[in-house]
Amino acid sequence: MMDKMDITTAEYREFVSSFGFYANFLKKYLNNVYFKNGIRFPYNPKEIYTTLAFQEQSMHVFLTLNEDADRFFEDQLWDDAAKKNRSTKA
Repeated sequence: MMDKMDITTAEYREFVSSFGFYANFLKKYLNNVYFKNGIRFPYNPKEIYTTLAFQEQSMHVFLTLNEDADRFFEDQLWDDAAKKNRSTKA
């Protein structure tokens, strides 16, 4: 392995630990906020690029959120009154 960032072992361990905490937070946030009602399949929004990877006894879902992904979630999850209020403020 090469270290082109010139960081110490302790700094690398701290980064890995911090990144692990953030990834766990992000997973919980997405599950509790965006996916709490489930995802309807098949779906093909241009704002979300989804790929699947399989390993033994597991499936991994990778989501890449492109521009306007927030608008997609608003359109899918907000009620009509919130959408109307959004359009009057924009």
